[in-house]
Amino acid sequence: MLAHDAPEELRSVITLGSPLRFPHRSAADSLYERISGQDQPPDFVRGIFAAPPVPATSIYSRMDGVVSWRSCLSEEGAQSENIRVCGSHCGLASNARVLWMVADRLSQPEGRWRRYVPPPLALLRSVRPQRS
Repeated sequence: MLAHDAPEELRSVITLGSPLRFPHRSAADSLYERISGQDQPPDFVRGIFAAPPVPATSIYSRMDGVVSWRSCLSEEGAQSENIRVCGSHCGLASNARVLWMVADRLSQPEGRWRRYVPPPLALLRSVRPQRS
């Protein structure tokens, strides 16, 4: 929502397993309906699902289990991308590959956004925790 209200204040948006569009149903939708008694979100909530006017990366998993992965897909464009990973909804924030992706997105110089390019597999293995 901040990206829509004040795009000059943000460099980019990175989401992890976040619903970006309707009408894909998820467990969160059912919970919202039960708590609010409404079957559709308010209009102000729908407005935040439009593509942000700043570079955006949506990281999602088809095995999410909480949010429908289809609702996590943003419109692909010159400054937006979707990256699929393996993992659960809660596990996204501690997934080494996801953390690598977030660090890569944050390290981009302002005004020079580029799509994510995965590093060589050998490099990713080096950041994976080792068993003792």
